[in-house]
Amino acid sequence: MNRKILIFSSLIVGFVLLGMGLMFFVQNVVFSKENKSILQQKSVTKNFTLVAKQFSFEPGIIIVNKGDKVRLTIINQDVEHSFSLPAFNLDVNLPTRETKIVEFTADKVGTFTFRCWVYCGAGHSDMAGQLVVKGLDMP
Repeated sequence: MNRKILIFSSLIVGFVLLGMGLMFFVQNVVFSKENKSILQQKSVTKNFTLVAKQFSFEPGIIIVNKGDKVRLTIINQDVEHSFSLPAFNLDVNLPTRETKIVEFTADKVGTFTFRCWVYCGAGHSDMAGQLVVKGLDMP
C-alpha cells in the first residue's frame, strides 16, 4: 500500500513540475517580445499606386505595417507637384504628367503626413495625405 502511495505522489509531483515548465515555456519563449520582433523583421513589400492631381493625392491614406518595404508608383496627372514625407526623409519632385517610383522602409510606428510642396493652384494647401504605420500590437 505504501508503495502505491509513493508512486502516486511521485506522479503528482512530476505532473506539477511538468505543468510549471510548460507554463514557463509558453510565457517566456512562445509569447516573448523578442520572438515578436523576430517575426516583425520579416518584411513584406507593399506596392501602391498614388495619383497626384490638383488638389489631392489618391488614395489619401496608405496603411502598412512596421518593417514593410513600401513602393509607391506616383502618377502625376496634371501640373508640377512634389511628394514630401519628412518623417522618412522623402522629397521628390513630380514633373508634369510623369510617373516616379519611391521606395522606403516603414521603420516607425505612427501616422505621418505627406504633402505637395510645389504650389499648384488655389487648393494647394489641401494637397496632403497620411501614411499609417501599424505596429504588431495594433489592429
